[in-house]
Amino acid sequence: MINFDKSILVVAHPDDEILWFSSIFAKVAEIVICFLELDPNPSLSNGRKKALANYPLQSMSCLKVKESNVFNDENWSNPSASAYGLKVEGSRQCTRMYKKNYTTLKHALNVKLAGYEHVFTHSPWGEYGHEEHVQLFKVVKALQEDKKFSLWYPNYVSNKSTSFYLTTLKTLIHNGCLIPHRNA
Repeated sequence: MINFDKSILVVAHPDDEILWFSSIFAKVAEIVICFLELDPNPSLSNGRKKALANYPLQSMSCLKVKESNVFNDENWSNPSASAYGLKVEGSRQCTRMYKKNYTTLKHALNVKLAGYEHVFTHSPWGEYGHEEHVQLFKVVKALQEDKKFSLWYPNYVSNKSTSFYLTTLKTLIHNGCLIPHRNA
């Protein structure tokens, strides 16, 4: 049984907590939204700010990390994992920001995740194929060993993300994430 008082939900964007975690978002002790502003889209940024200012739960906080604008920059027909998420094929500036965001998120979440037994976040394949969802999973997964929490994510897969899902699934099984390895 999951103790939701010792659980945290970490999502990339405002609305992800509803889209992917609607059954639990009101139960967890804390909700962390990572990204807020998207430079090329000030109306989206302003809408997010207004929505978060009127958020109905006191347990929500926002890291206010600026998005890297890499959505759909990955070659999803042949995606490639990297240490910071995916090997995105966008502009140099966006790719640099994507790499930088990995470190920014890891530093901020290192503090936020302390003391939690369960962390809910995006899937390793980014549900429908979102580069920042994949990156956030990588960050949380990198903190898991030190923080000793259980890691949970949704199982949704789209046509776009299927090949990365299958590749990732093989890695997860091999690394003992889905099938526990026991010493003989």
